[in-house]
Amino acid sequence: MIKFQVQALPISWIHENQHLLEKSAKLKATYAVSVADTWIAACAILEDAVLVHKNPEFSILDCSQLELPFKNTGNN
Repeated sequence: MIKFQVQALPISWIHENQHLLEKSAKLKATYAVSVADTWIAACAILEDAVLVHKNPEFSILDCSQLELPFKNTGNN
C-alpha cells in the first residue's frame, strides 16, 4: 500500500548536469554548508521550488524555503 502512495506523489527525478554542478559549487564556495546539502539546495533553486526542510544548516541560504518545526518527542 505504501508503495502505491509513494508512486502517486508528484515526484520528478533530477539528474546531475553542468548547471546543477555549477550552482552547487557556487553555494559551497559561498556558504558553510555540506556538499550534499548544496546539491539539494541547488536543485530547489534551479527548479524554482521551495526548499522544505528541518535542517538549520539551510537557513543561511538565499532561496525560497519552508523550515518545518522539530517534533517534540518528550526526550529533550
